[in-house]
Amino acid sequence: LAELATVKRQIEEATLWEEKLENSVDHGTADSNASDGENVITEKKLTLEKVEKLVTLGRNLTLRPRSLVRLQDRIERAHILRRRITVWNEARNQENPQNIKFISTLIKQANKIDLAFPELFTLTGVHKKAEEWMDRASIAVRTTISFEELESLVSVGESLPLNVSDVLEKLQNRLKQA
Repeated sequence: LAELATVKRQIEEATLWEEKLENSVDHGTADSNASDGENVITEKKLTLEKVEKLVTLGRNLTLRPRSLVRLQDRIERAHILRRRITVWNEARNQENPQNIKFISTLIKQANKIDLAFPELFTLTGVHKKAEEWMDRASIAVRTTISFEELESLVSVGESLPLNVSDVLEKLQNRLKQA
């Protein structure tokens, strides 16, 4: 009977921890299956820091809920992604910058992990700016635009920390011809 009381207490502790986890998760705000690379990072309510605190509390439990193991896996994947973003961020203004597809891949990975951390906001900001530029530049390549807008597009394209040389070269050629 003493063991039964101990097991009941352990189950109650694990249940309370699971309830804390459940209350921390805001269901329905972030689409973890987003595959088009859109910016759902800003919609995430569950931050890496918050999950790490929950996991720290969960490690003290005698019983290890499956959700704890899953959270630990998400934290590990988030830290790996965080390191990749940091390396990209440190190297982005060097000679061989990555292209927009690389950034989109990182964002897709972040959406699968479904946790927010500060480096993601930098990444999504760059991605959004690059996507907007690519949209405008693609239209500019196919249509007639003003000289000032063409200059502006070339200037912004040259300042992007991504390799957009394929479209940028076309715009630069049009600018030379103008």
